[in-house]
Amino acid sequence: MASQFWLDFLANALATFLGAIVAVPLALWVDRRQSSHHERASVGKMLKLLRAELQHCDKQVETWQGPTDRGRTTGNLSASLKDELWRAFSDGGELSWLKDIDLLASLSESYYQVHSIRYLASRHFDSVLTPTEPSLSRDLLVALGEKAIETRNSIRHTIGIVDQKLPGKSTE
Repeated sequence: MASQFWLDFLANALATFLGAIVAVPLALWVDRRQSSHHERASVGKMLKLLRAELQHCDKQVETWQGPTDRGRTTGNLSASLKDELWRAFSDGGELSWLKDIDLLASLSESYYQVHSIRYLASRHFDSVLTPTEPSLSRDLLVALGEKAIETRNSIRHTIGIVDQKLPGKSTE
């Protein structure tokens, strides 16, 4: 009777042990695979949103560069440039999902350019509203014009990189 108990016990213990050896790694593999798929999908969505935000900024700068009186529209330019998604992803830690350092550097550079042009536009608008030194307003407008070209080039370069990295796109 005691020997039957031990035989049953050992058989159950062996089955449990083998089940744990097989089931735990299998469960971890499935979890990693699901997490990886979820992360890739999230990166794709994030890149699409950032791309749209940069396209919006590019369009605003392009419109400002048009034939209108630039001096009167710098306040509009400053107010219309967006970086809310970039800041949200940065503050929330989602940018850590981007494993491509070159892509991250390009995104960072484009948003630096957006911040720079927003600052210059805001400063120019302030100098127009409260003129203290006429040359300051003119100098800021010249700097803003140069920065607009630099910003649009940076944004277009980054959009090209993002397009290559989006899921379903070629990575050549």
